[in-house]
Amino acid sequence: WADMKIIKLNALLPSRCVGIICSVLTLIAAGMFKWRDIVPTSDNDNSKTKAFVNSFSSLSNSLPGGSGEVPDLPPFLTTLSKDDDDYDDLYNIMTKYALKSEGVGGFKEAEIVAFTREHVSYRLYGGKAELCGHWWTMDSPSGTSEDFDEHFAVCPEWNDATTIGHCTVPPGYKAIVGIGQTATCADGEVLDPPASVLQLYGDVCAITDIVCTFCSAHQFSLETSACV
Repeated sequence: WADMKIIKLNALLPSRCVGIICSVLTLIAAGMFKWRDIVPTSDNDNSKTKAFVNSFSSLSNSLPGGSGEVPDLPPFLTTLSKDDDDYDDLYNIMTKYALKSEGVGGFKEAEIVAFTREHVSYRLYGGKAELCGHWWTMDSPSGTSEDFDEHFAVCPEWNDATTIGHCTVPPGYKAIVGIGQTATCADGEVLDPPASVLQLYGDVCAITDIVCTFCSAHQFSLETSACV
């Protein structure tokens, strides 16, 4: 326990909405728009199209004939109502920062949620990755750091995974959860996280007066690290 420390963290959450996305969502609901009708005219357009399609596929679960690819939410989470005052801001964040095309990590499917009760979330970080990043897990880490990379599609050049931080997220906190997208690493390896695992995207460090504990990660047995 000697290497374990506790820290209070505060920050700001970015905001704003995307008007054109809301307009297209309306068309989808009316049955006037089909994904297969999008035909890219260049490689650049193809990349943009993939990101565009992924942005909406996550919300199609709430529409008739939705994909239903996001697993059932755990009992400590509930889907955030579209009437919530923070929904539009979180929707903008989700489509701009969290949903990604194949090979670059992020989410392939996502949902905007609220915590219904207190729950501990974890972040494994080090090197280029800092404690106050937006990508968290909702289960305690286990196995080796290499197992963690494969499980959550984290390329080793993005994160040294030398430290574990865990923060107790309070009830009412609103964030984004989703299924991890594939990641193509510098060495050419493609990481494909299991569809059954939900990850958390949120500015956890911005929660007022949140107390986080952090410790050195045991590289070969994460579950034996002092703060897990």
